[in-house]
This record gives sequence, C-alpha cells and structure tokens, in this order.
Amino acid sequence: MLAICLSKDHLTSKAIQENKAFSVNFPDRALAVKADYCGLKSGKEVDKSNIFNIFYGKEHQSPLIEECPLSASCKLTEVIQVAGDLLIIGEVVEAFSDEGYLNQGEPDVKKMDLLIFTMPDNKYWSLGDYIGQAFEIGKSMSSDEE
Repeated sequence: MLAICLSKDHLTSKAIQENKAFSVNFPDRALAVKADYCGLKSGKEVDKSNIFNIFYGKEHQSPLIEECPLSASCKLTEVIQVAGDLLIIGEVVEAFSDEGYLNQGEPDVKKMDLLIFTMPDNKYWSLGDYIGQAFEIGKSMSSDEE
C-alpha cells in the first residue's frame, strides 16, 4: 500500500478520483530540476506531459516515468479528507525498475540515489547511507529478562 497527500484542488487529485488509479514515480538526484519544475507549475498553466518519457503498465491508467529509478502503479482504495488536503491510499499493483537499480532482484536504494523532499524547510536531499537491518538492530537493547 502507498499513501500520498495532495491538495484537493489539484488536477492530479481530481484525475485520481476519476480514474480510480495513480502512479508514484521516485526520481533520483539527476531529476531534481525537472521534478521541482513540475512542483512549481500547475497543469492548469503548463502542459507537463513532454517533460519525461512516459509508459503505462497493465492498468493503462496512470503515466509512469521511464527516467525514474522506481515507479509504482496503484489502484485507488480510499480517499480521506485531512484538513484541506486529501490522503489518497492505493494498492500497488505493479512496480518498475531497471536492472541497474536492483541487487539480486531487489531494489537497491543506494544505487537509486532517490530524491527526498522535506518540509517545512522545502529542501531536497538524496537518500542517505545504510544504517542497519530493520527489526534486527534494536535487538541490542533487549535484556535477558524480556
């Protein structure tokens, strides 16, 4: 499952509710300028359809971006109004990544160099270094009494 939060007034929000599907494309550092431009300009003002090379999965509902290291096609499952925004929840039905971003068939986020956007500082970062295995590194805090 994936959840995204969007303004209810955006064209994207309306299209998702109409089509009952959406895609989430994870850009890398090299796509920072194009990704930021897409955030600056509304589809009401500018046709952004030629900024990236797009393709469609089996669902043929939402565009996926070829240049992104990771893209996911989602089926809409729920929309929840949160303040003035919409929390859009979807089931991932397909995921796409080039072999160069995989390690033994699994996504390698270090190779992907994913772009991360933080708020309220409005800054872009690349995904950091490996820290440790989830559900393992915390075991060092366990005592024999547990």
